[in-house]
Formats: sequence, C-alpha cells, structure tokens
Amino acid sequence: MISIGTVLVFAELQEQERIRQEKIALFTENLGYEESAHVVIADPDASDTIALNARWNKPVVTMSVTYDSTVGAELQQSSRERIKQALAPSGGSGSGSSSGGNVGGTVPYSGWNDLLYQLGKQSDKVPVLEYTDDFDRADIRLYLTNDSHPEGKVGFTRLMANKVTKEIISAEMRGFELGRLVDSNINAVALRHGIGHALGLSHASYPGSVMHPHIVTVNGTAIGTLGPCEENAIVELYIKGSLEPVSCKPGALAQVGLPKK
Repeated sequence: MISIGTVLVFAELQEQERIRQEKIALFTENLGYEESAHVVIADPDASDTIALNARWNKPVVTMSVTYDSTVGAELQQSSRERIKQALAPSGGSGSGSSSGGNVGGTVPYSGWNDLLYQLGKQSDKVPVLEYTDDFDRADIRLYLTNDSHPEGKVGFTRLMANKVTKEIISAEMRGFELGRLVDSNINAVALRHGIGHALGLSHASYPGSVMHPHIVTVNGTAIGTLGPCEENAIVELYIKGSLEPVSCKPGALAQVGLPKK
C-alpha cells in the first residue's frame, strides 16, 4: 500500500518539475547541405540579418565530445584533435592573431575563439570556449556518429535556456556522417555552425555566413566563414545584451560606441 505521505511527496516533485519546465525554453536548429555550381557572394548589406536566441552568463563555456559505436578509435582520435584545435585560444595572448579577423572589418576570423578573444578585449561579458575531457560536466556536449540523418541533415543543435532571463543552461550538438565529412572543410564549417548555435546565435540570411541554414558548397568546398554576421551577433548578444536580430553589415562595434583596442 502506498502511504499518503508518499503520494504527497510524489505530487510535490511533479509540481516542482512542472514549474521547472515552465521556466525552460528549448531551441533546436538544423543544418542542411546545398551544392551549387556557381555562387557569387557579395559583401553583406543591411538586408542581410542574423537572428539570436539566448546567451551564456559565464566567462568560460566548456565543450566536450563523445562518439557512438559506429565511429572507430582512430577516427575518434583524429576528430577529437581537430575539435581541440578548433577551440585553441588563438587570440589568447592579447596581441591578436595575424591570421584572424579584423574587428569591425570584413576579414574572416580563424575560429570562434579568435572572434571571442578579440571582442573580449572590448567587454568582459564575452565568454571564451574551452575543451574539457569531462563530457558529463561540459556546457556544450557534442555527439558524433557515422550514421546519416533520416532527412539528410548534416547536424543539429539544441539549446536549453531560462525563459525569463534567456540565459543558456546547456547545449547539445549532434553531427552525422563523420567518416565521410571528416577530411573536408564541410566538417569544419559544420562544427563552427553548431558552436555558433551553442553560443546562442540562430541562422543568418547571408549565404557567406557560417550561420547560414545550409552549408553552401562550390565544387565540394564549403564557403561559409566567420565574419561580420557572427561579430555583430556576439556584440548584440553579449556586449549590448540584446536578443534582437542584427544586421550582417560590418560596423556593429562602432554602433555601441566601443573603442577598438
């Protein structure tokens, strides 16, 4: 026989879970694939925008990766090393990266941490990314498989965020067909796209952006880069503290009146 006390405790737990769920927003973003014979990418203008979902409220956002049984040990090792390289603190010295993007300009950034470190010089609200081997405690968890997505997607990212504050609680990234894509720049662009979502960015209308909803390729080479769309989005999210869609046109840093350091 179940006691009245047990029933009351169970009902209380259910109510706590209901309240918790009401405070949580879920954002799911998919990434497709689009091959083009010829694409002319002009510089972004005011009509090109990028949408925003939520933000982290911590200085360091950790990320880790795990693989299912379809991925062999050798591929796991090479993939993990590439992910660590992608999160390397290229701008961490404070002097900038000679191969990195120019703040407020149109030169692409070499990676997300290049962009984050550069903008972090303007505001301590901008987080940086760090790889961890502790998958269970990572803020961003990446799951990779050799299996294909039933709808042909390259991957997807799911955010869990507080509905009221729009602060991100956790992020989950999933990537498919690792073996087929690991040696192409499509894999690198897909990773950067997923990390962008995990940082709170949604999709960009500008086809030259790494946050375009489809990986646009020409002759098998992906053309998406980290540039003005992503820079403006980070400024809007983390420096201005806004979730409003922002233009991909260069110059968001000047709009908030921050001097370049």
